[in-house]
Amino acid sequence: MPALKPLALAATLAIAPLAASAQSGPALIDQSDPEHVARVAGVLTGMGFQVEQLNGSERWGFLASYKGSKLLLAPVSCNEGKPCNFLRFETRYSYPAPFDEADISDFNTRAWCCKMVQPEPGKIHLSMTLPFTAPMTEEYLRSSLVVHYSMHNTAWDMLTEWNERGASVAAAPAGPAPDTPSLGVSPAEIKGAAPAEPPKLGVGVGSFSLEELME
Repeated sequence: MPALKPLALAATLAIAPLAASAQSGPALIDQSDPEHVARVAGVLTGMGFQVEQLNGSERWGFLASYKGSKLLLAPVSCNEGKPCNFLRFETRYSYPAPFDEADISDFNTRAWCCKMVQPEPGKIHLSMTLPFTAPMTEEYLRSSLVVHYSMHNTAWDMLTEWNERGASVAAAPAGPAPDTPSLGVSPAEIKGAAPAEPPKLGVGVGSFSLEELME
């Protein structure tokens, strides 16, 4: 599959790389900066993601696509007049039968960078939540996106395996796994509690390299 070309959101995105290069230290994403949303989009497009703005989001959000996979990126835990507490990436999957919660719990124990939940039978959300009250370096955001993308591939493989095996207790027999996961993301509000501790970068299941993922 050919690599996806970045989609320019607006003329302001062209300003972000220039402004970042003018800084004496690491390029920062600071919510006090009026261009911080453009900087987030600039990191995404710079990595090769196609980016669409989400309509109806309470503040702002993006739907980012890369080689057929999609993730939702938006700030969460926001209070009026204050910086949002967290920045969350989320990928969603849809399978024809519910999954065993024991499998999901085991995944969460081992893949400690990310969290998997099943809000509805067969509907899986995989998320990574970053602390966002303090300025975040663009490199930290970039590395975190690589971790999430790697865990998406691992989660897809495991979900397909679980679906084919069937849950130990399921409301309906498992159907055939889809050729590709259903990753449709609507502009609906992201739900779920933020972690008490800042997440760590790294992968508890499998391995990855930036060169392999972003070639």
